[in-house]
Amino acid sequence: MSRTITVNTDIDISIPMLQTGQQLTPDAEIRIVGQGEEEQKPLVERYDFLRPVRFDTTQIQVGDITASRSQTGFGKAIRMTLGCYTNHNGIVVFHEGRWYVAEAIKPVSILTPIEEYERLTREEGVTLRIFRLTHPSVTPEIRQKVAEYVINNLLDKPYPKAALRLWVYRFVNSLPWKIEGEWCTRLTWDPYEAFAPGCLDTPEGDKKKNPTPRTYENRLAAGVVSDESYNILWPDQDAIHALRCMGFVPGGMPGTVVAPA
Repeated sequence: MSRTITVNTDIDISIPMLQTGQQLTPDAEIRIVGQGEEEQKPLVERYDFLRPVRFDTTQIQVGDITASRSQTGFGKAIRMTLGCYTNHNGIVVFHEGRWYVAEAIKPVSILTPIEEYERLTREEGVTLRIFRLTHPSVTPEIRQKVAEYVINNLLDKPYPKAALRLWVYRFVNSLPWKIEGEWCTRLTWDPYEAFAPGCLDTPEGDKKKNPTPRTYENRLAAGVVSDESYNILWPDQDAIHALRCMGFVPGGMPGTVVAPA
């Protein structure tokens, strides 16, 4: 039986046809339509396949931006207020032989080992995406300078009290002045603006004084950042097991499966 497989996600990724042996990038929901019938069978109801088991450290780069979606009340409130998919940002750094995510959290900004992010995705329902700046001025040297600046200057900073008042987020994207403090997105944003001015502007030249997680999502839509999640994150093993139960088998590359013969 031939199968048409559509992948529905929050970022509108679609694969209209999958032939035997072709690779399928796992995502939120897979529906199968067979023999001309409009029979839809969700593989996993509202399951997000971007919950990785681990990072592929051969593909990740210093300066990559993490965009995560948590199940906490605070995270849900941020998403509801901003109208965005993710609610937290961090920046990938390599420090003393280990990979970390530098992030502004309560009470102070810290370095979080990527192994902790892997645990969060497995055990606490955190969904993760990895964004990468696409501007030609963002060279490997700039990425390294940004990471070093974050490590040397932006850790152990208290989380701004203003950012804890959710009503601020309703206005923060449109304020004509800059709010002081290092909240999550600001910690990842300002160093890039300092070392590569304009690298996060929209193609129309619009700047953002008070960026939020929604700002990165808008920049993704504008092509200012790319989504590297499928190159860096391995899929959840529960998802692989579900695919096996449906007759699919693991593919040869991270984040892929192939259709059965």
